[in-house]
Amino acid sequence: MVPGPRSCYPPAVTGSIAGLFNGPICERESLRDRAAVIGWRESRRFFYNKILAAVGTVTCILMISCGVISEPLMGEPIGIPDPPILVPLGILAYGIMANVCYTGGWIAELLLVRFRPESRTDVFGLRAFRLGVRFSIGLTIFPALICWGVFLFSLVTGKRIAQGAS
Repeated sequence: MVPGPRSCYPPAVTGSIAGLFNGPICERESLRDRAAVIGWRESRRFFYNKILAAVGTVTCILMISCGVISEPLMGEPIGIPDPPILVPLGILAYGIMANVCYTGGWIAELLLVRFRPESRTDVFGLRAFRLGVRFSIGLTIFPALICWGVFLFSLVTGKRIAQGAS
């Protein structure tokens, strides 16, 4: 028996992530009709938005906790904008742009059907959907990773971002 690829993440994490992209949500046959392509994509938009909402919630929690922890240690709340009213505006703008980009997936597929009718759009559509969701997950969690990276770098190097008034 040949062992499968090893991962540095626990099997529960990799299994859960792999489970997102297997099953009926990611099954598809060849669709040549424009309405069928759009319908297939749009029937999965709620799934896409649920995933991004969950990852976005984790991102917000990580960024707020980074700001709360970093303020007394570094002198500035890393990850919390000034003024804080920008947080809900940023979340709203990100959600709108994520859905605009999601729509770009079925537009790209329709263009492929139109200009390259001999191509296998079923394979392209499924791959584009899976990669698009994965990319969106990564893009959504990225700001929290940057904030924690900046905080840990500042903590390790001992450089304060802002000196507190004493």
